[in-house]
Amino acid sequence: MVGSAAAVAEAATDGPSSLGTPGLYAYTASSPQYTTMQFYTTVTNDPGDGANVFWSHQFSTADNSGYIGFQATSGNGTGRPVLFSVWGATDCRTGEAALGAYCTSGTETTDFKSARIYYPWKAGVKYRLTVAQAPAQGAGWWTAYLYDPTTNVNHRIGYLKFGGATGGTVSPEVSWVEYFNWNDPNAICGNQINSSAVFSPITGSVNGKTVAAVPYTSTTHSSTCTYADQSSISGSSANLVVTSQTGAYAPPTATSLTASTQSVSNGSTVTFAYATPAGTASSSNWIGVYKQGTSPGNGYSTDWQTASGERGSKTFTFNYGPGTYQVYYLYNDGYQVLSGPITVTVQ
Repeated sequence: MVGSAAAVAEAATDGPSSLGTPGLYAYTASSPQYTTMQFYTTVTNDPGDGANVFWSHQFSTADNSGYIGFQATSGNGTGRPVLFSVWGATDCRTGEAALGAYCTSGTETTDFKSARIYYPWKAGVKYRLTVAQAPAQGAGWWTAYLYDPTTNVNHRIGYLKFGGATGGTVSPEVSWVEYFNWNDPNAICGNQINSSAVFSPITGSVNGKTVAAVPYTSTTHSSTCTYADQSSISGSSANLVVTSQTGAYAPPTATSLTASTQSVSNGSTVTFAYATPAGTASSSNWIGVYKQGTSPGNGYSTDWQTASGERGSKTFTFNYGPGTYQVYYLYNDGYQVLSGPITVTVQ
């Protein structure tokens, strides 16, 4: 390692999932061409299988792009997914059978093929991920490995065919960490689990000639959870940290509901912040707005569900006409009260 750098992406305590996947992206000073390219990832805070976090290194090929990395998500019981994928690849061959190697394909704007294994990777270990030409497989074939320094073993992830007759080269594009819980429309920033990882400078060679290590020099972050995101670089490695505002996400210990204002004109909006402790009996939690004197279940409700241990916010447009309204935080599909009422007067 030439030096160290810090790039911090801090997850906010709310934020709509419609904005896109929260993530942090690290870029290198240059993008040399390689016939053997090596990335390095050290997870320093493992968020656990349920976090759905992906640390990955994206690279360009002659015609498209690919990526290699591993995930904190459920695996096959003995390991967690390690992926080698390329958009536009035309064929795939499996890697180490003992690690559950398999090939898959799909479409992410462009058709892709992916070789994968399950490996019991651990926090605190600096893993090397290699993408290299595989001429023994034939023209255009590439292979990928995961190297574990604790066992001194290279584990083959698989093979993909995407190079031309001469094999071509690959170049680094961007390294990133993303929270793909954002495939769930109910995901919010505040209930994502903390994680951190270090991406060390890229190494490799072209046709056997060593290429100087390529440092990371800049970072960006996605538009989701932006008010708590930070990023900085102070060397040649990227230290990617995703955490709650407090530095360690703590689920709410009590149910609460608060309003941004309690007096509005008809047609105006009010934002309600909510919190639900872990273990709440029902995940079908709603915010309901009711004319004063009308019981919950007989008024206007949001159509969404929250999970136990969440905090976040929802915004209502009060276009129900002048009057006094009671706002509740509800469960059991809106018929039982968790918190409230809050009185809102509409002029």
